[in-house]
Amino acid sequence: MAWIEKIGPHSWRVRYPTADGRIGSRSGFDTKKFASDYANQIEADQRRGTWPDPKAAKISVSAWATLWADTLDVEIRTEENYRSRIRNHIEPRWGRTAVGDITALAVTLWAKQLRRRYARSTVAGTITVFSMFSMMLDDAVDERLIAVNPVHRRARRGRRREQSPVPIERIWATPEQVVRIADNAESLGNRCYGLLVVRPQAGPEPAGAN
Repeated sequence: MAWIEKIGPHSWRVRYPTADGRIGSRSGFDTKKFASDYANQIEADQRRGTWPDPKAAKISVSAWATLWADTLDVEIRTEENYRSRIRNHIEPRWGRTAVGDITALAVTLWAKQLRRRYARSTVAGTITVFSMFSMMLDDAVDERLIAVNPVHRRARRGRRREQSPVPIERIWATPEQVVRIADNAESLGNRCYGLLVVRPQAGPEPAGAN
């Protein structure tokens, strides 16, 4: 039976019996609910016989990333992009870390550091790296290396959402500029071209109009 322990003001740990008779643990949960959900998942998986071997979770992120990338069945350019993100972003931080030692809090801190390190124009790329890391660990769950993916993105109090790119401001032509554009259009085609510029969305004229 799995149980939870409070180890700090905002930190909880889950402890559980392993197949070899030892006591395993997983820390890094910032609420009691997250820890309880994880403990319940352990018990359910152990009853179904789907709980992963703790030894399998000791594989390093670097080794798992290499195996994961080798099994990709995508376009060459996409695979190159994936390998580049692994090499430049994931391995420097997680390469020597065991897959089973990745915690949600550590991932949150890493994402925060990525945002600070790169300019606003590359925030979209940072989100892509984060999502790809989550994909890698989703597959690790499928291979029963770990029980749950600690990188699943979820809304939490105190967690800043990624900001969407600033919308491009529309530039509207002045009446004088519209007239000049219409004149140019008419000179290149005929009078209808100019009318389309001046009144592109004109509706029917009021009744009785001349």
